[in-house]
Amino acid sequence: MIAALTLLLLTVEPEGGMQKVPAPPASDMAILYFMAGDLRRAVDTARAGMKSDPVRCKALHPMLVEYQFLVPKRETLTQEEAKNFLAWDKKISPKATGKLTPLVVQRYVDLPLQQARTANQGGDVARSKKLVADVLAVDPANADALALKAALSADAGR
Repeated sequence: MIAALTLLLLTVEPEGGMQKVPAPPASDMAILYFMAGDLRRAVDTARAGMKSDPVRCKALHPMLVEYQFLVPKRETLTQEEAKNFLAWDKKISPKATGKLTPLVVQRYVDLPLQQARTANQGGDVARSKKLVADVLAVDPANADALALKAALSADAGR
């Protein structure tokens, strides 16, 4: 029944003929490709879009290229590279994380933060502070790392 209704809706032409829907801007398409993890298409679309969507694509293209350059190194990024990787992700797609970013977040933020909590619970405050500092070097606004840093400082003051 639902299949028949769907087919009927798809075959009925609206009054006045089919209306053309404008294609999304190249920058939006590049961002969609980025979010899906297809960096080659994202970069190519942003480059091609410099004619039709010059303001946004000229800003977007270099970020995509830098992000794409770092993807093969995701396991061995320096703190500065990891910080840039996350910053480009947020600039490219502020509302949603790109498909390739969670691995970097896990390796350079989530895992060290968990290790910092474990070290703190085990009484190794110095190691915990170092790990929190490492996380904040990559993600300076990380709320969990900032909270743990404040807790460590409060404990040290007692």
